[in-house]
Amino acid sequence: MENSYYQIAQVLSKKMASQHFEEIFKQPSQSDPRFEDETFLQAYREMKDKYQVCFKLFGELNFKILVFEYMRNIPYERDNYGHLFGEFLGQIPSLQTMKYIKWIAKLDWFWFADDKDSIKLPKGTLSSWGNLQKGEDKIQIEIDESIMEKLVVKKVGHEYRILAV
Repeated sequence: MENSYYQIAQVLSKKMASQHFEEIFKQPSQSDPRFEDETFLQAYREMKDKYQVCFKLFGELNFKILVFEYMRNIPYERDNYGHLFGEFLGQIPSLQTMKYIKWIAKLDWFWFADDKDSIKLPKGTLSSWGNLQKGEDKIQIEIDESIMEKLVVKKVGHEYRILAV
């Protein structure tokens, strides 16, 4: 199909290997002084809450690296910080083989941080996001950008759920 892709990615563990990021950023140690700054720690905690599925996928150290790089490009501001993280991930050349990550991040933001009641994302984003959220060891991600679907938050019984309509 023109202007679309059908991507199947098999993630063999809950976290990506650190060496995947060595080519993106210089791999720091857990005690890297960049990660001890109070402003960074505040932004990191907020981003971890807003991007819970991305955090599970990347792992703690890789997620810290990504948040640090995001902060270098977009200075920290408390209100609504992180809303462009999906776009940022989509622009990292070494993550181009993971085109789905941008959409997973956008759904993370929608569910955990946004106050909107609907969002349009490529077909398959919701089921792929759900599979990642479950934290299974082997996950299939299938997203088709040629078909956009509207996702809404609905109250079902005593729970809120994201549904495709």
